[in-house]
Amino acid sequence: MEKSEIMIFDPAENGSKHGSNKKSEVVFAKSLKDLYLACDTVFLAVPIDSFEKVCKKHAPFWKNHLLVDVCSVKVHPQKMLEKYAPADCQILLTHPLF
Repeated sequence: MEKSEIMIFDPAENGSKHGSNKKSEVVFAKSLKDLYLACDTVFLAVPIDSFEKVCKKHAPFWKNHLLVDVCSVKVHPQKMLEKYAPADCQILLTHPLF
């Protein structure tokens, strides 16, 4: 089985964390730019009250990405992604139990 890579961005980290197991390798991106240059699919897993702020901050890096929302509500995330995501991005609205 081939290993998959999972990249995480956490503004509280400086990109120094790294971990792995038999199935995947976890890498902390050093910046938003690094994250979006390395990934085609991005899961937006943030609290609903931060969703617009995160979309606004991340939107300049969205280019041909699949943006996956995992909030339990859909109306607000849909409106924010339609507002900030460029036309070349795909949007997938899911539920955390999906």
